[in-house]
Amino acid sequence: FYISHRLRLSAVTGFILTGILIGPGGLGLIKDPHNINILAEIGVVMLLFTIGLEVSFGKLGAVKKSFWLGGGLQVCVTSLLVIGVLQFFRLPFHESIFYGFLVSLSSTALVLKIYSDSNQLQSPHGNISLGILLFQDISLVPMIVITRLLGRAGDLSWTTVLARFFFSVLAVGGVVIIARHLMPRILYLMIKTRVREIFLLTSLFLCLGMALLTSSLGLSLALGAFLAGIIISESEYSYQVTAEI
Repeated sequence: FYISHRLRLSAVTGFILTGILIGPGGLGLIKDPHNINILAEIGVVMLLFTIGLEVSFGKLGAVKKSFWLGGGLQVCVTSLLVIGVLQFFRLPFHESIFYGFLVSLSSTALVLKIYSDSNQLQSPHGNISLGILLFQDISLVPMIVITRLLGRAGDLSWTTVLARFFFSVLAVGGVVIIARHLMPRILYLMIKTRVREIFLLTSLFLCLGMALLTSSLGLSLALGAFLAGIIISESEYSYQVTAEI
């Protein structure tokens, strides 16, 4: 990590390279994939929560053209191209979809950090990139749902998959409606205590609680964390939650 800093690489790049170097595929200093998977799951939950805190409907309005047009075309065209190429090489269709999703995404943290360091974040191409990156962040949520279903594609019929998807949408919609009314009130009560630790623990509880709730509905932990973040982002306490997390 120190070497990457000396080479003027971003912190995210340094962490990624460090993980590759010390992991099972590198020097093998860390050899227990089970513990790594648990930590990675927690990391993804917190990542999606912070992304949700940054993605508000007001912020999307400022870059809506690049969000819908640029982001939509980038994700869809890239995914379809990758799927087409892999189908040409006769890879299973559900695997082709997964790799299409994988290639269509990029690191929001890494790209925005690069633009910020070079003072290009407010430039025209910086705003376009921001819209595309936000679309990728949001498209990650349905991708997670679809990927979870693809993992059991051989055991499920398309009728079962569609029924499960629509049930999930209805369940998540109900959870969001209820949480949108409850979360601001809970945060308000915690703010009134004027105890920083209680507010921080409550924010983490809302994140992990929503993650556990969506997981109990058969969806991913990350989806619940993302929903918790985006609901809190609409409240007046979103900046404090972001600062604390």
